[in-house]
Amino acid sequence: MLTALIAEYKAADAAFRKACDLSLLDAETDPLYDAKEAAELDVLRAPCLTLDDVQAKTRLALADESIFDSLTNCTTNGGEHVLTIFLCSLLGEAVDNIVNSGENQ
Repeated sequence: MLTALIAEYKAADAAFRKACDLSLLDAETDPLYDAKEAAELDVLRAPCLTLDDVQAKTRLALADESIFDSLTNCTTNGGEHVLTIFLCSLLGEAVDNIVNSGENQ
């Protein structure tokens, strides 16, 4: 599952970057941007089920400047820190399962 989500993100990111390079869009108001951001969040939310998943997601986060920026600087529209979402996914958990369990206190 994670491999497919990463592939979808990379395709959405490539389409967005190609359109940006051609100056075909207003970056943060274009549907290509929205698609890229949604695909990125899907990858970051997907729970890691194996060590290979953890390694693939971590490699992507370290290699992709957009994802790295999101991890260090962004929150979702719901106010969740993207880094929290990412870290919970590495544990194979949804954010609510970790944050509401009291384990982070």
